[in-house]
Amino acid sequence: MLTFFKKSTPGCIFAITIILCLLWIPAFMFPRSGAEHIYNAYPMPLYELVIDLLGNNYFINTLFAILLMIANLILISFGNSNEFFFDQKSFLPALFYIIINSAYPGNQIMNPVIVATLFLNFALIRIMNSYKQPVVCSHFFDAGIIIGVGSLFYANLIWFGILIFIGMAVFRSFEIREFVSAIIGLFTPFGLTMAIYYLTDRDISSLFSNFAANLFMDEGLPFMSISSIIVYLIIGIILVLSIINLVGRVNTKKIKVRKTFTMLMWTLVISIILFVLSPAVSLDIVWIMALPCCFFLGHFFVYAKRNKLAEVLFDVILLSVFLVQLIRVVRF
Repeated sequence: MLTFFKKSTPGCIFAITIILCLLWIPAFMFPRSGAEHIYNAYPMPLYELVIDLLGNNYFINTLFAILLMIANLILISFGNSNEFFFDQKSFLPALFYIIINSAYPGNQIMNPVIVATLFLNFALIRIMNSYKQPVVCSHFFDAGIIIGVGSLFYANLIWFGILIFIGMAVFRSFEIREFVSAIIGLFTPFGLTMAIYYLTDRDISSLFSNFAANLFMDEGLPFMSISSIIVYLIIGIILVLSIINLVGRVNTKKIKVRKTFTMLMWTLVISIILFVLSPAVSLDIVWIMALPCCFFLGHFFVYAKRNKLAEVLFDVILLSVFLVQLIRVVRF
């Protein structure tokens, strides 16, 4: 199967689309509301608009979630293809993004983290496009705006604002103008939201209380089936091997690709730190964590030349995720 999915053909795109549909069928068969999550109990302003728009129709909510995922897949496949390690177009990162986010059925619901991932993806592209540009204040200002707006959907995205300043260090030499423009961009969406609250006579304190709840309230321990745990252990082991393999190869790649690798590693590190240390962050962070991971895994398998072990590992990952979803159907 790996040989087929390493190709960038219409048939490969069709097969990935079929896999996406099959892995999400149980989400439509057994939809969940996700009402127990902090982001639904204390929604951020823009996510509250989404909730009001979609209503309580679980089918519509799940459909909207998969459409957002498709938007992320398009950006992963086409928006980043020339920046993320690959000398050739590959749809393997998109497939791994689907796999990682389908291994835990509890995440297959409408949630603000999917939206936040889309914003983070755009912000990373904007930061990386600053490389070798003569005047780039607008790049970091835009990245700040994008992450700030995304934080009005999912508050914990604000922590990823750190990536803007890491990007300055990685892609540029320090410029005070760029630093200030990033700060202004990051907090402009919140300033505008406060102004709208004031003009519409809404309680501004509720904005801050919801924001604090999303950042610091205890989400509680999520339930994860044994099958999902096993799949994530398998993916985690192969991910470590993928990163080690990429570290060994990265010096043979273009300078911009090396810097991109640094940005993706920091994205993964921040995600892990939040998952481990923040009580408000649960397994929904996998949506963001999967963004760098899908490129690391994709690189590992793209450059595995006629390796029987790689073929077996790929088949195991893909089939095990289908098994997770099958168990979900059988249990219901």
